[in-house]
Amino acid sequence: MMTYLLQSSICLGVLYVFYHLILSGLPSFQWNRVYLLAMCTISLLIPMLSIDVYPMYITQVTGSHSTGANSSAIVDAVASGTTSLGLIDYAYIIYFIITGFFLLRLIYNLTSTAIRINKSSKQIKSNYILVEGESDTEVYSFFKYLIKPKGEELQREVIEHELAHIRQYHSVDLIFSEIVKAILWFNPFVYLSQKAIKINHEYISDAYASSSVGRYNYALLLNNVSYNRSHQIYVNNFSFKLKNRIIMLQKLDSLKEEKWRYALVLPLMFLGMHLFAFESYPVISPNNKTIVSDSL
Repeated sequence: MMTYLLQSSICLGVLYVFYHLILSGLPSFQWNRVYLLAMCTISLLIPMLSIDVYPMYITQVTGSHSTGANSSAIVDAVASGTTSLGLIDYAYIIYFIITGFFLLRLIYNLTSTAIRINKSSKQIKSNYILVEGESDTEVYSFFKYLIKPKGEELQREVIEHELAHIRQYHSVDLIFSEIVKAILWFNPFVYLSQKAIKINHEYISDAYASSSVGRYNYALLLNNVSYNRSHQIYVNNFSFKLKNRIIMLQKLDSLKEEKWRYALVLPLMFLGMHLFAFESYPVISPNNKTIVSDSL
């Protein structure tokens, strides 16, 4: 299992560095969304695969063998073994405790949000549910719910921004990233990947919301926003990374013809498959010579 976790971490690290250096500056936000989700999924899947690709030719060994000495050595090794916990066992215990903590925290946060929404006053709209949180001081969306501070009037652009999150089920992406983080919590790239997923969601929603009022006016709105920022990573928060989003609005017309960059990930995929998924398999050599072993 440690080998699997190490290989998954390497895959995620390489794919994230590729994203950060090659793709993150592109305004192809939907493509980036697909890449980021596929990056996490592929990193978990590739080390699980075992595909016979490379034949390994062997010669057949026949004849008499003396296994008594070997069997005795094996029995002695087993008999001398100890049942006490070793370093590897303690490492596994620590890993599962911390993984369990992350998963329980996610369940707790999701449950708390659901309870808070259930206790708040709601208005059913055509394609979302508006929630006035009694104790909320920020604007955010969670699945089909748009949560705002009680008595706060939202501007149309803010509503359009959050509706983009709701329509595209961005909450599913964030919960998935939380699960990946629970599995690879020791890998710093998993936290960077989660932030990349979240900020890319904001870019997508900003592009939709700014199309009706113009980017300049929408950038002014972002610059003057006074909503508090939610620290819950699994919700889509309107005040997340405002400076980055204002800068990215200016890039919407640039680099649109550079989608060929996404094809550069294919060599990385092949390298990952070669290192962690492609296996050698035994094949009896056609020029097989019978080898007779000496009895001892």
